[in-house]
Amino acid sequence: MSRARIEHLAFTLHDADGQYISNFIRAGDHNGITIDYRDLIETALANNARGMLLFHNHPSGDPCPSANDVVATRQLVALCRPIGLVVHDHFVIGRKSMVSMRRRGLL
Repeated sequence: MSRARIEHLAFTLHDADGQYISNFIRAGDHNGITIDYRDLIETALANNARGMLLFHNHPSGDPCPSANDVVATRQLVALCRPIGLVVHDHFVIGRKSMVSMRRRGLL
């Protein structure tokens, strides 16, 4: 993902014990990617997931989360909370590094 020319969103799903279930990738375009909350939540529920990790790349190479990244992730966290689905972190991948939104206090 670090060298992709368009944005991609990947997410891994985990069960209640933190065991890996599966991973999924969604492609965006040259203008970015929109988090489809419904798609993510339906996929998680269909797989009996209790947690997820999100990853997306910035083709510019800059791993700093944008304001839109933060807003979209916080909205997803808020939607997941009442149904018992935990968004553990959202990593933004740049060309040579990545940023954890949780470590930055952005979740």
